[in-house]
Amino acid sequence: MKAAWVEAGDLGLKQRPLPRSPSGWALLRVACAGVCGTDLALHKGLYGFRGTPGHEQFAAVADCSGTAAGIHAALDAVRPRGTLVLKGTSVAQHSIDLDRVVVDEIRLLGSRCGPMELAVDWLHARRIDPRPLISSRRGLNQICSAFRDAAACGQMKVLVSP
Repeated sequence: MKAAWVEAGDLGLKQRPLPRSPSGWALLRVACAGVCGTDLALHKGLYGFRGTPGHEQFAAVADCSGTAAGIHAALDAVRPRGTLVLKGTSVAQHSIDLDRVVVDEIRLLGSRCGPMELAVDWLHARRIDPRPLISSRRGLNQICSAFRDAAACGQMKVLVSP
């Protein structure tokens, strides 16, 4: 498959093997992905990242529940040297095994957002229209332009389609 690839500050396209999903997991076909601030930071060399940008694209697991059980399940699912994204906020404090995070060299990335269930309900009911938040759309073959667009002042979200 063709994928965006970041290495040593360079961005381009690279042929990659189709990922395999572990037993009990689903392999999803990406119809469209957004370029976010994390992707831009990885492109600039954050963490010495080498690979395909995108939270669901590079051995990353996201917990959007904000619950202790969800965080622990996500930590169990992320591979060594993978990325654990903690998305959302929680009113309760949770603890995780930081020794495991250090030994497995797991990257922790926090990403704040509001209540996910409410956002999905509002989107489904068409109470909010996310289209004005989309600054531009690009094809995967225009990945460099998509990153330039996303890095420009005033951009909200740049979407990239295969």
